Amino acid sequence: MTNEQAAKVLGIRKFLPWLPRLLRNPFPEMVALAEQEGGLIYLDLLPSQRLLVITDPEWARYLLKDQHQNFSRRTILNPLSDFLGEGLFRSEGALWQQMHTLIKPAFHDRQIQHYYELITQEADSWLNQFTEKGNKEIEVESFSSRLLLSLLLKTQFCATIEYPIEEILQCQLEIIASSSYIQLKKRWLSNQLRSITPGLKPIWRPQLPALDRLDQIITDIRARAKKEQPCFLLAQLEEAATQGTITDRQVRDEMMNLIFAGFDTTAAALAWTLYAAARYPETLPPVMKELASLEGNMPNPTELSKMTETRFFVQESLRMFPPIWALFRVSLQPTHFGNFQLPQGGYSMVSIYGMHHLPSVWGDPWEFRPSRFQPEEFRGKSFAYLPFGHGPRICIGKPLAMVECQLLFLYLLKKGNWKLAENQPPIKIETGIIRKSKNGLKLRYEP
Repeated sequence: MTNEQAAKVLGIRKFLPWLPRLLRNPFPEMVALAEQEGGLIYLDLLPSQRLLVITDPEWARYLLKDQHQNFSRRTILNPLSDFLGEGLFRSEGALWQQMHTLIKPAFHDRQIQHYYELITQEADSWLNQFTEKGNKEIEVESFSSRLLLSLLLKTQFCATIEYPIEEILQCQLEIIASSSYIQLKKRWLSNQLRSITPGLKPIWRPQLPALDRLDQIITDIRARAKKEQPCFLLAQLEEAATQGTITDRQVRDEMMNLIFAGFDTTAAALAWTLYAAARYPETLPPVMKELASLEGNMPNPTELSKMTETRFFVQESLRMFPPIWALFRVSLQPTHFGNFQLPQGGYSMVSIYGMHHLPSVWGDPWEFRPSRFQPEEFRGKSFAYLPFGHGPRICIGKPLAMVECQLLFLYLLKKGNWKLAENQPPIKIETGIIRKSKNGLKLRYEP
């Protein structure tokens, strides 16, 4: 990055040849676009379709850290405002700082060390449920989503409650799906037609039934937790509400934000790490050696911190298959990127997937090689590796997510072998908020 460097501007004519390639195979083509056009590209397509695409680690640092106060994700999350309210994921300024300070201790190592036994217990319970009828093929995205949601609820809300996992997942899915950009555009067009059709009324908020039901579930959880024993985080939130430092609504909003952003990325990370173990078995021996050194036990916090090969494997999986493929921001004021000025209200995208696969950074980005995270090789690449974001708005749950991924990965390896399913169709990727497969991710489990 240099002060004189300007964004490469691509208008409709220059971008048009890329469009079918990106629609057909979006993620590898993002990398190809960056390699050909550079790490700072301004797509100037239509007045409502302009986007600054960043695939240069230094410009990512500039946006996420150096100039973070000039950018916001609140506008981007407005379609989910009923769901997220003023919770940590969407709030800004003094409120965000207050809630970040209140919530952060829940994800400190001192708290996480109390979850180790529960993590393995839940893994065992959900693995038994998915294999109780002798099923040897497991759709690991479905498995990991239920496991990680259960862990979120039992580590952050209340450990002794039985939760309606399927209903919560369905509500979350309906709310997010109805708020997607494509669905919003479809609904707008549908409502234009409805407005001129006798007897039909516009449908503006189809997510309300799911949202109402999720609100009721949250209310029930709070009532039951007060009678039993709330977890550290929920206890902190309830105490703050009782003291009047936050509102009762804020407790609800933070619980909703956790359901939105507190398990899905970790679930995707675990699913793709298991896939990596099945897809690249030649890279597993260092991890299996560490597992064997435990002599049949699961690691305690001190032991896990020393299991570097396991951590490298998970880190490489997060690089190769990042759950969050991009970070989107809106500029709050005109901001210079070298000689290029992004106007106030301009949209930007930090391409995590693109940076994770840049040959100029990684050398051999399409090779699965956990050893690239050895300290001497990884040095200087922190802003080229963003599975949890970076800067002040880095994922607050990163410490817990890494522990869960490593512990669950070790436990599931200990329980059996994971291989590619024979009938797995070619994997097609969904470009939603979380990078997931369109047709499921099946693995063969052999106890």
